[in-house]
Amino acid sequence: MTITVQKLQRSFAYNGIALPDPGCELSPEQVRDVYSATYPEITTASIEGPEQKGDRLIYTFRRAVGTKGALSANASRTSRIVVRRRDDGLSYVEPQSAVVTPVERLTIALGRLVRWLDRRWPVVLRKE
Repeated sequence: MTITVQKLQRSFAYNGIALPDPGCELSPEQVRDVYSATYPEITTASIEGPEQKGDRLIYTFRRAVGTKGALSANASRTSRIVVRRRDDGLSYVEPQSAVVTPVERLTIALGRLVRWLDRRWPVVLRKE
């Protein structure tokens, strides 16, 4: 009976994407740092594995899931902030809902169209 030693190749997976090993001399943490330039959210990911599949050792980066900075369940539904001015001249900040009605959507689209037309074909006013 002979025993053969076979070197297993490493590969990495993140969010369903297979990532090749950038260098066998790098630790899994260093590999995570290398891929953080391409996938910034990978910096907080945990490393699971290795799991052997065939002749490969697969390390999986699991993204940290959370609601960092969320104030409440309703706070996540606000997508924009509007600065309003009161009658006495003071300004205040008001959050707006992320839900946009069809009328608001049409108004926004028409405003964009008018601005585009003004840039494309500027109106020239002439005094006679």
